[in-house]
Order: sequence, then structure tokens, then C-alpha cells
Amino acid sequence: STGEYVRALDCYQRALTINSEIGSPEGQSLNLNNIGSVTLSLGKPQAALDFFQKSLTLEEKRGEMRAQAIRWNNMGLAYRALRQDARALQCYLQAKKLNDKIEHFGGIADNLNNMGALYESQKDYSRALEAFQGALDADKKIENSVGISTDLANLGRLFEAKGDREKALDHCLRAWRVNEYLGFRERILQDLSKVASLYEALGKPEEAEKFRQRARELASSPK
Repeated sequence: STGEYVRALDCYQRALTINSEIGSPEGQSLNLNNIGSVTLSLGKPQAALDFFQKSLTLEEKRGEMRAQAIRWNNMGLAYRALRQDARALQCYLQAKKLNDKIEHFGGIADNLNNMGALYESQKDYSRALEAFQGALDADKKIENSVGISTDLANLGRLFEAKGDREKALDHCLRAWRVNEYLGFRERILQDLSKVASLYEALGKPEEAEKFRQRARELASSPK
């Protein structure tokens, strides 16, 4: 809620004051990045961008490549919110370049997923497919099940947008199985709904009803 964001902002700003007073660049950078993230969530991307840039400057002085990559990625999110896609893409590419150097595969997957979403919004499906598949490959290298389920869902959505419902169904089913393993209730419900709608679109109403029934049973069960 907005109230929680405002309270978080107050805590981060107090921490920033303390870290500034004691001369901790690492603490200041973390606080500035957190303030930027909350500010972005509050719908103020231009202000958020300023915080991310200040944090990035501190990390460049410290030479922390992983932290720099996070700041570049966050700047990309801010530029996307500002509808400046070309600048957003430059930021994601810079973040990925840094993550490639240090072989931070989780970061690479995040960067590629953000790039894929940008390409998808531009209906550049071939580049979006390459990005989402790259994210899946990166997450597989570190056995990141949560990331893998996200990557599969992204690919499923993309194939549906391309009109390839069979491939969309395959990826959504795979995402559902991962989320079943992880026990992620909300994601499972989303997957069941998507799989049911795809079966319906493919002219398989009986299969669609099986998944709707699963969704109803899960939704009515105790959390």
C-alpha cells in the first residue's frame, strides 16, 4: 500500500542520513537504491532515476560491478516507466555486460527478461524470444526454480501473442509444474487459469474444465 511505501521511504532516508554522517559509501549507495525503488513504486520514475544515478556513481567509485549492474537495471526500469525505451534498453544492455563479466547468471536472467518484455511490447517477437530463452538458459545454469517458472511463463505469453497456442500451452504447463513443486499458490492459480483458457482456445473443452476444476479446488482450500 502507499502508506507502507511512505513508511519505508522514511526509514531509508533516515538510514541515508546516518550513513552520510559516518561516511559509509556502501551504506549510502544501498539507501539511495532502496529510495529509488520505493519512489519508482510510488509512480515517480524521474525522481527514482536521480536516486539510482547517485547510487551508481558511488558504486563506480567503489568498483562493485554486481551493484553497478543492479543500478543500471533499475535505471532501465525507470526509463521504461518514462516510456523512453531506447534508453531503457541501453541500461539493460549495460547491466547485462557487467553481469556477463562476473558470471552473475541470476542478474543476467533479470536483464534478459526486462529486455524481452521491452521487445515484446514493441511486437519484436524474434528478439523477445531470444531474450526470454536466454533468461531461461541462465536460470537453468544456477537451478533457479523461481526464475525458471517466470521464464517459462514469459515464453508461454510470448508464444500466445505470436499465435502459437501449442507452444504457449507447453510452456505454461511447464511453468505450472515448477510452481506446483515450489508450492506457490498464487502462481499455480494463474497457471491453471491460463492453461484452461489455452485448452479452450485449442478446442479441448474437457481438458480446459479439468484445469478449471483444479483451480476451483485450490482457491477454496485453506491457505
